Amino acid sequence: MLKQFNINLDEKTKVIVISVAIVFITLFTCSGIVKHQTRKSNDACSKIEEERKKLVLRAGIGMIESKQNEYLKYFYDTMDQQGFRFIISGFAAESGIEIVSMKSSGSKAIANLSRSILKVSLKCTYNQLVEFIAKVEELPELMRIEELSVAGLIDFKGYLTGDEDEKQGVMESDTKAMVSLTVAAYSIKH
Repeated sequence: MLKQFNINLDEKTKVIVISVAIVFITLFTCSGIVKHQTRKSNDACSKIEEERKKLVLRAGIGMIESKQNEYLKYFYDTMDQQGFRFIISGFAAESGIEIVSMKSSGSKAIANLSRSILKVSLKCTYNQLVEFIAKVEELPELMRIEELSVAGLIDFKGYLTGDEDEKQGVMESDTKAMVSLTVAAYSIKH
């Protein structure tokens, strides 16, 4: 028993039903296309944002590397204790300073840098000390005096005179002091 349903629709109704069906199918298809295109657009936007962040990061790394190269010229390429002692001894000799003692306090590693420390005792006038410190500070490489102490005055040549101006001249030129200082030199480890 098969029943057949026949619906007799007039032409106008058929056109309306078909038109509604076509509009519904078109709307359904378009909404699928819009969703797909929206997903693609979001993926593309997120990829663009990731690439933008990568470019900013690369630019930052490039800036850091250029700054690193700029600052690396201030570090010794290598600095062994013997070379460090030679530099300090040379500056002392140029300034006319007598080195009483010079002891290495070793090296410390800081990242890819090495910090060599030298404890030095000197016998010198104040003018000589100023000249010595100026020479250390004028070095283009990174070397610095970390501690400085003046122990006391010795060799009071001519200080017992009665003339105050002469005493002042003796204090500035001939009076010697015992100076202890700690010098650090920074170099790049290879």
